[in-house]
Amino acid sequence: MLPTILPGDEIVIGVDYYHFFPMQRGDIVIVDFNVDPAVRVKRLVGLAGDKVYLTDEGDLAVNDEIILTHPSEKPFTSDSFNVFKIIYPSNEAIIPSNKVMVISDNAAAGFDSLDYGFIDSKFIIGKVIEIIPSPKNDSNAGEFNFIPSKSNSD
Repeated sequence: MLPTILPGDEIVIGVDYYHFFPMQRGDIVIVDFNVDPAVRVKRLVGLAGDKVYLTDEGDLAVNDEIILTHPSEKPFTSDSFNVFKIIYPSNEAIIPSNKVMVISDNAAAGFDSLDYGFIDSKFIIGKVIEIIPSPKNDSNAGEFNFIPSKSNSD
């Protein structure tokens, strides 16, 4: 999630947050893709019912707002956009009920909705409530010790 979360930063996660508040575009979320033991930090960019499409210029838009510019203008490859085109040949889709779209702030990091499509909202396991900056730059970029907060219902 560079540059939003830097190596060595700590994050505070509200695991129960979405039990009380609705998901919103722009939220930084913790996602368990259920494909490996790692959980990942992503930005929520699309909700059920949102229209997602590639513009004629190749930019990614959600509800007519460009959220990611064409790869030729960014330091990442167009592979993800090509996968999106394969998943959605018309270059546009409406996010289905109970699904969301997540992307990484660091587009080169991949492993997000551009790579495999929309995800089930049940895989969102919490919201990043706070980012605590590291007093020093650390070399373990992207590695977080995930410790869920205790639920109030426990």
